[in-house]
Amino acid sequence: MVDDKQYRAVYYLKSGRKAPAEEYIKKLKDKRSVAQVVALIDKLLEENGQLPFPFAKRVEDKIWELRAHFGGRVFYFVNTGRKIILLEGITKKADRIPNQDLKRIRNYYIDYLATRREKRYDSKLYHKN
Repeated sequence: MVDDKQYRAVYYLKSGRKAPAEEYIKKLKDKRSVAQVVALIDKLLEENGQLPFPFAKRVEDKIWELRAHFGGRVFYFVNTGRKIILLEGITKKADRIPNQDLKRIRNYYIDYLATRREKRYDSKLYHKN
């Protein structure tokens, strides 16, 4: 039974039913990197979607990034109904988020909001691997 007062994280699903953030986590080769990302998501849930810098940082509008020490980033936003939507993950190699990645993340955000409004959105619940 899910407590209505608890925050929960769900993966954004793009066409083809793929979850970009989940795929990113699964593709990480180093177990320590996976552990860092999972710990950040868990901490985000414990803190009701609000983490201070340096753990999280606003990217633009309502889109935030979780910041792992190794350069891993998981992009998310907090939606109504105490839901944290995990959009995408990347490993940054420079100070700035590449424009192509930022555009893709922004499109995922817009797509989620549009499909949610049309009541045809399906999500996948996050859980520890």
